Amino acid sequence: SDFHKLWVWYAETYVHGPVHSSTNVTRIDRSGENPVVTYISAGNTSSSTQTCSRLVLAFPPTPRALTAAGLDFTSDEVSLFSDVGVTAYWATAFNMSELPYPYTFVKDPPTPDFGPLAMLRYFSDSPIATAYSFGPSPYNESSSVSDAQVMDLLVEAATNLGVGIADNRVGRTTTAITVTEEDIKLITRQDHFPHVLTDVLAEGFYQKYNALQGQGNTYWTSGLNRFENVESVIVAAKDLVANVMFK
Repeated sequence: SDFHKLWVWYAETYVHGPVHSSTNVTRIDRSGENPVVTYISAGNTSSSTQTCSRLVLAFPPTPRALTAAGLDFTSDEVSLFSDVGVTAYWATAFNMSELPYPYTFVKDPPTPDFGPLAMLRYFSDSPIATAYSFGPSPYNESSSVSDAQVMDLLVEAATNLGVGIADNRVGRTTTAITVTEEDIKLITRQDHFPHVLTDVLAEGFYQKYNALQGQGNTYWTSGLNRFENVESVIVAAKDLVANVMFK
């Protein structure tokens, strides 16, 4: 919440135009001198447009995300961004009160096969356990594996873990634990860590990416510019403004 307050303060202090939140961008038209963005704000059914002097796309430029925003791709953008992928990441809350606390059970090796990488209970007085699963997303599809498949893998892995815990008397547990789909309370998916593969990187991906900056009054910044954490993304955005947009 403190980080959010920073942006509220920044917008109130330095941004003189309107700020649209909870807004769905449906089209980006760069055929004219200036980009025109079509969007639908929360609570509205009709669309509005905004003409921009510059357009900054501050999200991972996967074909799926750019298509969803209605971008009018150039041939260079189609060629370059078809190589951008993300990692599909699920966090699941499920009922497993017998999972010994404060142990963390980690898969070794941590293969990205959409099964749970780690399972643990964060609080001793709660029966809710948390699992983290991940796997590669195909570059041009909306999802690699469905939530239902991730849940099935979690149920299987958690039940197998319960047998192992009982067999080894971890945390003095002697009865095998069984987890079912009814124990799943919440599952969420996010796409993280935009990246390209090694051969694409070696063929000069970032030189081509940087060459796109400013074309069609369009600029690109996201976790693709640096490692995807908050600090690095902010630094990358500052670099873009200082060294490209206002060089």
